[in-house]
Amino acid sequence: FLPLRWSGPVLSVAERVAAELNLTHDDYVAAHIRVADAHWEHSDCHHSINGVPVPSVSCGDGTNVINYTSLAQEVWYALRSAEQRTLFVATNMNCSDWRLSRMALMLSRRAVRTVCAKEVLQEALTAEGHAPDGAAPAAEVQSNYFASLVEQELSLRAHTFIGSKYSTWTD
Repeated sequence: FLPLRWSGPVLSVAERVAAELNLTHDDYVAAHIRVADAHWEHSDCHHSINGVPVPSVSCGDGTNVINYTSLAQEVWYALRSAEQRTLFVATNMNCSDWRLSRMALMLSRRAVRTVCAKEVLQEALTAEGHAPDGAAPAAEVQSNYFASLVEQELSLRAHTFIGSKYSTWTD
């Protein structure tokens, strides 16, 4: 299996973000944590890749899918197993979301640095000329898609990747 390699602009923005956040190849753990889409299943947490079970970190019904205490605990187990102390979070949530903030606080008590790149990523997109030009909704969708590709590249560079139930990157 060979991973996808992104275009030059995706790699350029990923390099800029990684440098700004001090993310070095294989020196952090990445987690893709999503707020659930309402129409998706609510209780099946048995993910697998080619029949091999893959741990999920955000199981539960649609209203409680991000239980930050259990999420922090599962992430801590993965970080400890990987012998890493930095967590990169790729998410469709705002970095200031109280669930992410509380999870980061819990992990900080175990000397873990939690990094959410949304603001730095948007600055890099603007600097590299990939930010939406304003009025057109399609431009914002395109910018969000590009940002997602950059987050996928940063996740690919991580020592360990943690998927979640509603992550389209997990299965």
